[in-house]
Amino acid sequence: MFAIALLVVCEAQRDQSVAVKGQFLCGSAPAANVRVKLINRSISHDLLGRGNTDASGNFMLSGGTAKLTQIDPVLKVSHDCNNVRQLRAPLAPGIRRETFVIPKKYITKGKIPKKIMDIGTINLELRFQNERRKLKVNRIVATA
Repeated sequence: MFAIALLVVCEAQRDQSVAVKGQFLCGSAPAANVRVKLINRSISHDLLGRGNTDASGNFMLSGGTAKLTQIDPVLKVSHDCNNVRQLRAPLAPGIRRETFVIPKKYITKGKIPKKIMDIGTINLELRFQNERRKLKVNRIVATA
C-alpha cells in the first residue's frame, strides 16, 4: 500500500522549468561579473541556476525541478554598483542584493524552458525598494 502511495506521489510531481536573460549596467558601463541566481522561492528555495554576467553585462540562466506544486521563480542579483550610503559617507557595508519575481507565464511544463523572460537592460545604480545588503567579512587568520 505504501509503495502505491509513493508511486502516486512520484507520478504527481511534474517537471517545470524557467529561463531568464538580460543585461545589467552600472551607470553607462556594463556591469561585468555580477552574480545572478535563479531560485525557486517556494518552501525549499531550490537553486535552479546560477552564473555571472559577462564583460558586456549580459546573462542567461535556465533551470528546473520536479515539484508537486507550481514553482515560484525569482532572480537574485548581488552587486556593488553605486554602493554608497549617503553623499558624505564612504562606501556602505555589504553587497547590494536585489530580487526580481519572474511572472508565472514564463514557467514551462517539462525540463526544457519554452519561453525566456527577457528583463531587458537594467541600470544597477537605481535604488530598489526591496533592496537588501549582505555583509561580506574577510577572516584574518593569525599565525604564530
